[in-house]
Amino acid sequence: MLTIKARITGARKTQLQRFKGSGIFFNGQMDNRAVQKYCKLDRESEELMKKAVEKLDLSARSCFKTIKVSRTIADLKGREQIQCDHVQEALQYVCWQFPGPGNHEGDEEIKRRR
Repeated sequence: MLTIKARITGARKTQLQRFKGSGIFFNGQMDNRAVQKYCKLDRESEELMKKAVEKLDLSARSCFKTIKVSRTIADLKGREQIQCDHVQEALQYVCWQFPGPGNHEGDEEIKRRR
């Protein structure tokens, strides 16, 4: 098993190679056009994202953020293709960060922090 440092180093190298010459250096810098180019989802992952948009009321911004986080998770796991489990994990992070209308627990605390 690789150390965390080795996984991060490997993911960074992958990202630098992927974006060479594009002016992008890491996944978080991708705009929507770059996400569509570099973050291809398989059918199962696309279906999961559609369900997430519908059930969690995700905005377009949250969708693209979820896909970018999925790309990073795939990079950390050494996978070229984003897989459904990467999207599932990313949804957990993104939904925690941006609770939608269906997730009212803690809304008052979130409003106070803004």
